[in-house]
Amino acid sequence: AINHSGKKHFFAYTTTPFNTEDVQHVCNDKSLIQDLVSRKVHMPKTKKYLRPDLDPSWHDKIEFGSEQGIVTDICHNFSFPLMVKMNAGSLGRNVFKCKDDVDVAKAVREIFKEDWALLAQELIDKDKEFRVVIVNNVVELVYYKGASEFFSKDSETFKDVADFLVPLKECINLNWAGLDVIRD
Repeated sequence: AINHSGKKHFFAYTTTPFNTEDVQHVCNDKSLIQDLVSRKVHMPKTKKYLRPDLDPSWHDKIEFGSEQGIVTDICHNFSFPLMVKMNAGSLGRNVFKCKDDVDVAKAVREIFKEDWALLAQELIDKDKEFRVVIVNNVVELVYYKGASEFFSKDSETFKDVADFLVPLKECINLNWAGLDVIRD
């Protein structure tokens, strides 16, 4: 807990005291983020798949009745290599770079042990990857992911990343967030 002006703020797992509950829920659901921001921010081709054994009365339409059906659809709709990731994951956990159908089958099997949905996504030919920190809907920090040097706010890189994320403000109110931005 952090005490600020007599008020305690608690940080528990992936939650912060700065975002509302609805925003926190959206931030923990990759498919919701994709739906919200893909109309405003360029995102890679992505498709959501639901675990076949889910009760359809509680979820979206269950499109595939088996994991093999999901694997076949992913292989049919995406080029290799591709990414398969759990919907609710963070910190790179259960993110698979798949080079063939065997890798896709393994990814699907592993993800559905822990999550009710997964995302298949085209692989971005990464040139640079940035970590961005947003405070009160404003980009405050930009740095290369894995590095410790920050770009100054007047640098061209900082301005490019901040400009790219301007449409995000129209989609979601982020009081505190860390985002990964890839330049292809």
